[in-house]
Amino acid sequence: MLFGLAALGRKDAHTRATGSSPVPLYPSDLLPEMQSLLAALADIETCYEIACERLEQGSATEEEKHASRDALEAALRRDREPVVLRLAQLQNRVSGFR
Repeated sequence: MLFGLAALGRKDAHTRATGSSPVPLYPSDLLPEMQSLLAALADIETCYEIACERLEQGSATEEEKHASRDALEAALRRDREPVVLRLAQLQNRVSGFR
């Protein structure tokens, strides 16, 4: 039962000290979008890492690998940018909520 403790509810210091529920740190309507954006960011990063590994294991010349790495990095920046920008917007909303 390696993961048995994961089912236990977490109680932070505030909850233990007062017995009350902690105040949410963000508006609940933002949570699904935040989770979706973080998952998209993880997918983008994972695809990039896989592509880099395939490139390194391939039989291309060093010049071809270098050019391909540059293209992969450009694609990574292009794909990440809108996700990171939206996360920053949500972060600003969360900061204003507190």
